[in-house]
Amino acid sequence: MLIPTTTVIGVRCPDCGKIGFHAVSLFAFSAGQPVIIACFCGTEIISLETKDRRNFWVQVNCLLCETRHVLRHSRRQIWSGEILSICCPETGQELGFVGAIDKVRRATQNLDKSLREMALDLGLIDYFDNPDVMYEVLDCLQRLAEKGSLFCQCGNFDIDVEIFPEKIELSCGVCGAHRFIYAQSEDDSEAARRLSEIHLSKEGYSSANSKQLNKSRRRSKNKRNI
Repeated sequence: MLIPTTTVIGVRCPDCGKIGFHAVSLFAFSAGQPVIIACFCGTEIISLETKDRRNFWVQVNCLLCETRHVLRHSRRQIWSGEILSICCPETGQELGFVGAIDKVRRATQNLDKSLREMALDLGLIDYFDNPDVMYEVLDCLQRLAEKGSLFCQCGNFDIDVEIFPEKIELSCGVCGAHRFIYAQSEDDSEAARRLSEIHLSKEGYSSANSKQLNKSRRRSKNKRNI
């Protein structure tokens, strides 16, 4: 009987957002020290620790909660070759997978979701002032990010996104630059569709359509004040 001694962990980095695949050998725990897995960007993602090689404590940095979860799994679960989901205990969302490399690669395809899909999965439809507009603005931001057209003046392309009921905050974790994108009205939706680039700076952001966006916000504000 062939007993697998190596497993693969596929998980998204909470810092740079990229999915990485990391091989872990059962023999790596022979010294009694935890096995720490870091992203290629240098961020620690997950660690595994055991006292008896039968039960393992898995600590994972959660992309959703921005905290560290501690999970307990057996050796059989981790080294069976079958897929084991690593889930956020607060939201139930999958953060990564453990198992044979081919199965993990297939499973991690579900992790590559758009901002709209993540919001839907988290059941945020009742949270937004105008869900249709919010989802459209999120789609626009996603397209800009995929084209490399959402970035900060300091050179950072890994822009943090925080979602509020009526707006989205874009911020740079390197220099602190940030900007709000509103998502309440059709004017906001139209302005977002016109954006061809978002360039964060300490003064806010610039884009080829920033004047149009500001004009749209003033028009929407006047409508609500009537």
